[in-house]
Amino acid sequence: MCFPRKICRNGDENRRKETKKKKKKNKDSLSTLTPRCPQIPYPLENRRFPIDFPLPISPSPGGPNGRVRNSSSINPSCDHGRSSDEDGIDEEDEAFNRDDDEGKDVEMSDDEDGKEDGESEGEGTSLSKCTRLTAQQLSKYAPFFAENEQGTLQPTYSMLYQKDAETWRTSCKNTQSVMPIHHHLPLEMFAIPTQIRERIAKTTNNMKKKIIEEMDKLERSATNQVIYDFDKAAFDGLPGPEVPFPTSGAKLDTSKDLQFDSRFESGNLRMVVQVAPTHYELFLSPDINQHWDHYQWFFFQVSNMRKSVRYTFEIVNCLKSSSMFSKGMQPVMFSMMEASNGWRRVGENVCNYRNSYVKDDEEELNSEDKPKKVHYYSIRFSVIFEHTGDICYIAYHYPYTYSFLTSSLSLMRKRKLESIHCREDVIGHSLNGNAIKMLTITTPASAAEISARDVIVLSARVHPGEANSSWVMHGVLENLLSRQSNEMHRLRERFVFKIVPMLNPDGVINGSQRCSLAGIDLNRVWDRPNEKLHPEIYPVKAIVQYLCDVTGKKPFVYVDLHGHSGKFHFFLYGSNAAKSWRPDDVTEAHVEEDAYLALPRALEQTCPDKFDASECRFHITEDKESSARVNVWRQFGVATSYTLESTFCGFSKGQNAGFQINTSDLKDIGRDLLHSFLEMH
Repeated sequence: MCFPRKICRNGDENRRKETKKKKKKNKDSLSTLTPRCPQIPYPLENRRFPIDFPLPISPSPGGPNGRVRNSSSINPSCDHGRSSDEDGIDEEDEAFNRDDDEGKDVEMSDDEDGKEDGESEGEGTSLSKCTRLTAQQLSKYAPFFAENEQGTLQPTYSMLYQKDAETWRTSCKNTQSVMPIHHHLPLEMFAIPTQIRERIAKTTNNMKKKIIEEMDKLERSATNQVIYDFDKAAFDGLPGPEVPFPTSGAKLDTSKDLQFDSRFESGNLRMVVQVAPTHYELFLSPDINQHWDHYQWFFFQVSNMRKSVRYTFEIVNCLKSSSMFSKGMQPVMFSMMEASNGWRRVGENVCNYRNSYVKDDEEELNSEDKPKKVHYYSIRFSVIFEHTGDICYIAYHYPYTYSFLTSSLSLMRKRKLESIHCREDVIGHSLNGNAIKMLTITTPASAAEISARDVIVLSARVHPGEANSSWVMHGVLENLLSRQSNEMHRLRERFVFKIVPMLNPDGVINGSQRCSLAGIDLNRVWDRPNEKLHPEIYPVKAIVQYLCDVTGKKPFVYVDLHGHSGKFHFFLYGSNAAKSWRPDDVTEAHVEEDAYLALPRALEQTCPDKFDASECRFHITEDKESSARVNVWRQFGVATSYTLESTFCGFSKGQNAGFQINTSDLKDIGRDLLHSFLEMH
């Protein structure tokens, strides 16, 4: 009997759905066994992290319209409650995964209640005051807008004329780190593009095996061996030599198994425990001075391996109950023996599950007034190395360090087209003295012509673990400074770009996931940044205010680049007054109409295969009032203020469906973002 083709397709689809449901049911039934496994005390619970950073205690004077966050803002009982990534939900997402198109109330998280220490927010839906600098305070930022007075007809040159390798070494040498640096990373690790398309890995149901191994942990714990302990090795052998490129004839230290290290820029690995001949448990380091745990970013060196041996790596102190690793994402690896191939995705049998480690949460009590238990989750994967004696680096995502940024900026400016005006300014310094750089990019023109141009403000990397945002920004800069296409020429003629490529250099340098050296999320201080505690955000907000108050011109668009650990594609968060938590905003929503849709509509035209409009959200929630996106919208009236989120994983639909993202894709997103500004204009 022949069935109509449509019915056949429907039948196949139904069978696929039933199979998927059965697989999920089987996996869930196995997962429920995990709580019955023996609970093991978290081994680092009572061990203090050996690295900290002394913070300034004197508060900065506030502006006339509000007080800055003073030194008490580093008290976790005040501002710095759990960020939105602590309960398994990523940045911005907890406000939107319950998205209600009818504008119903959205449940808030306890992230950043927006209250100043000693200051009441008031009843109901009143807002805390935001700081606004005085005219005198703003005057110090006038040199960063010199083009409005002098024009851009004078040529700009880079002060560095070194070769690539020399520029790289200079950048590494000038980078200020709190964490110990044992060796510098090779330039090849960042300069070689990853253009190979790698498919999203197939996920297999290995839960039964994992649970059996979890139940065996207590029995074999006596034979476990700590083979890397950052707390003890932090300052041993410093400074060390540059890592040599090993040869195919490299010899092994037969007295040891795998060897590990994380004492390099952006490295993160605290302890390694060998629990079986080829099975290693890895514990990640916390963010320096953090008030809440942040464990996600990893970046470590492994050596002394044998080829064709299956090694299992299990990162055991993750806090998120799920991640894209359970949807086919793989870590990335750089082999020193295959440096010319750059980074590639690696890892078989990748899975994410709750393990047996627990600790007491002193901040939260259960119904019996006892501390609640914090449960940890594992990210587990196996790697078969292709070379004996290789030196490899494994990371959560393609790393992008501060040293690579500074060397890239020097080289880009040196090689830029003569028809491009590019000025690099240091608008401030981080807590540890690293420069906060801003680029001004446009075409040469008179002061009058420059003043008539719209200004676009871009920023990235406020969260150190979101390295993908830096690769998107790299694509923005490459295209603006070197591309001779008609589109790029039109962009430079129509706009003045103010670009801050790395908002949190200290966090990036020291291998943090989310915080600055103040131990806080810098995307929660935009309402009232403190010049001494938040010197990374203070000048950037001042730049936006200078545009609005002194030049009399709001940014044409503001985009803050981020990475999202729980979704495919890239997408936007914007601000729609009609979906605000404040009734007054909803009442006045007609004033903005749909201006907030300008950029998402443009991106739908410029890159429909990578941009996912269905994931865009436009709610304004109370806990995001202190974020860059909402503060720039509310305080300065920029309707086109956005957070751009990029996937760490890859694409689930369109012509890229089934492929993991690489650095070439991320840079293309930067290019497409630029093209979208022309669509908006």
